[in-house]
Amino acid sequence: MLESTSEFLDVVKAGNNCNAFGISMGGALVYYLRFKRPDIIQRTVLVSPAIQYCLDDAFIDGLINGNNNFIDFQSREDVKLLFRNVLTVGPYDEDENNKNDKDSNNNNSNSSQPRRKKDPVPKFILESIYRAQKVNAPDGHHRKMMHSLLKSAGITPTDDDINDDNDNDKSIFTTEIDLDQDSPRLVIWPEQDQICNIEKAKRFFKNSTETNYKGKRRTEFESIPHCGHVFHADGRTILDLIVPKTKQFLLDFS
Repeated sequence: MLESTSEFLDVVKAGNNCNAFGISMGGALVYYLRFKRPDIIQRTVLVSPAIQYCLDDAFIDGLINGNNNFIDFQSREDVKLLFRNVLTVGPYDEDENNKNDKDSNNNNSNSSQPRRKKDPVPKFILESIYRAQKVNAPDGHHRKMMHSLLKSAGITPTDDDINDDNDNDKSIFTTEIDLDQDSPRLVIWPEQDQICNIEKAKRFFKNSTETNYKGKRRTEFESIPHCGHVFHADGRTILDLIVPKTKQFLLDFS
């Protein structure tokens, strides 16, 4: 994705004052793209970017051992739990005493506020997502693709990766600190994100947020309380919450 996007910028003859926005995996792509093409990409907005170091350990473990069917839904229940628990602030609290939902597969939510909406996505949409996957790909296809992606990113080791000298960008994917600390960017992170861990993110961008440039930090780091990877506790999506700040940052060309 990094190589093809970089080539795309050349094909369309992008100028040298472009700004970019990305969320989740798109945020990781924008992060690496700015590092690779500072001649084109200037300011960036990264919303919970899925940078390898920042991925939540429990989330990755769930993908590897099969407890988390985030990619390859084995049942309708997997689809429901993805949107109800993984993409939001965690297990729905059935009552004001914050009791966990009976069908939750996640008992370690760090949500400090009960979620108001039990299901952020209507049932008919969940059903359509489940049916579409069954039609669009054979059983096991997405799981094999996911494991291939994890190996390519260096999360699960493979001999081919160790001996592969053709990927000059590979080292940037496994870094544990921000390699582009002079980049002017806005980083937005939901505090209850269960895919991209905010505590890891704070460590990754620590030096960047402390770097002074003409009296101003190059990286602005903002957190959103009571919000998961996609959904806020009140049912709004993260995109609804970040519009004002994102517009202000990206449209300021001074």
